[in-house]
Amino acid sequence: MRLLNCSHQCNTVMKIIDNKLCRENKSHFKLNGDAKTKFNTEAEAVVKCYEINSIVNREYKMVAYKCPVCNYWHIGNSKKRLSLEEKEKFVIKYKEIRIKLKVW
Repeated sequence: MRLLNCSHQCNTVMKIIDNKLCRENKSHFKLNGDAKTKFNTEAEAVVKCYEINSIVNREYKMVAYKCPVCNYWHIGNSKKRLSLEEKEKFVIKYKEIRIKLKVW
């Protein structure tokens, strides 16, 4: 077993057992052991979800959630397959968001 400190400096220690991430901290870390990106607000995380869900090859929907470990916002796979209609909606919404961000 190896112990690694989180790169977010949130005092979280992840356990690596047989080169696999211990499941107790899985909401805070990617499967490869890297710390997930932290967002200060739900809005920032949701915008990133729109961006990722707009990708043509994206198969599963990404969602934003508040991390119980570090109290920041992260994004994760919802295990829900994206339909073509949903992807089109995400593309439209993400374009609208990008236009608003450029105006403000």
